[in-house]
Parts: sequence; structure tokens; C-alpha cells
Amino acid sequence: MEIFTLCFLIHHLVLFLCTCFTLLFKLDITIERLLKKKKKSSNKILTNIILCSLVVFIFYFNTRTYYNNFYLFFY
Repeated sequence: MEIFTLCFLIHHLVLFLCTCFTLLFKLDITIERLLKKKKKSSNKILTNIILCSLVVFIFYFNTRTYYNNFYLFFY
């Protein structure tokens, strides 16, 4: 049972890290594009940061919920 729990946690950790890296990469490209245009549109940057934070929070919350259900199911 502990192996299943460990595999489950590793799987969600990998998904979480991939999501974070993807969001950071997207945010970095967006900031780079904005700097190249030399426009002062801080609203887009702020919106991207808020959206990235929201997605990471939702993913973290879902992972905790799934882990709790998984834990209760196997123990």
C-alpha cells in the first residue's frame, strides 16, 4: 500500500512541476514580448501572474483532495 501512495504522490508532484514550468515559461515569453514592444501594459503582466497563481492553487487543491480520497480508499 505504501508503494501505491508513493507512486501517487510522485505522479502528482511531476504533474505539478510540469504545470509550474509551463506557466512560468508562458509568463516569461509574455513578459519578453511586452518588453520588446516597449509598451507599458502592466495589466497584462498582472493578469498573467494572477491566472498562473490561480491555476497552481486549483491544481494544488485538487491534488490534496485526490490524495485524501486515495488515502482513505487504501487504508
